[in-house]
Amino acid sequence: MRCLIGIITKPHGIKGGVIIKPLTDFNRYQKDSDVFFYPHNDNNLKPLKLTIKTVKETPKGLIISFYDYDSIEQALILKGLKLYVFEKPHLADDEYHYNDLLEKAVYNQNGKHLGKIIEVLVVPQGHLIRVELEEGSKLIPFNKVFVKEISEIVVINEIEGLL
Repeated sequence: MRCLIGIITKPHGIKGGVIIKPLTDFNRYQKDSDVFFYPHNDNNLKPLKLTIKTVKETPKGLIISFYDYDSIEQALILKGLKLYVFEKPHLADDEYHYNDLLEKAVYNQNGKHLGKIIEVLVVPQGHLIRVELEEGSKLIPFNKVFVKEISEIVVINEIEGLL
């Protein structure tokens, strides 16, 4: 099974490094592990393999270099590509793959439809979900205090001032 784990956002430095926006908090980015991409993000084409050479965590995202990519010109070719692995790790009952949460409808505890999840963010303080509302979007802490249920929909505890 194919699992989207990140997006290459831009090159970093002149030696072929790239910045990755991770879409999972699982440690999928390790030295000598393989990730895959589809040329031009076309899922109808055969996926190509990249092998990770180095990984560094930064506030901007992960800085990763790949074997056989050692110039900024080569890194520019990778910009915008989605990275995949071809198996999903087993999850505990209260764990979720970020890409499985995207586009889920969000309701409050009274059953009122609020919007849908459009992004999952990882910040030093924890995880956040960005919910697209009728007017703009809001960030909601992704924890048991605010997120009460996750099934086909997401139910949040809408406290005063949250939205």
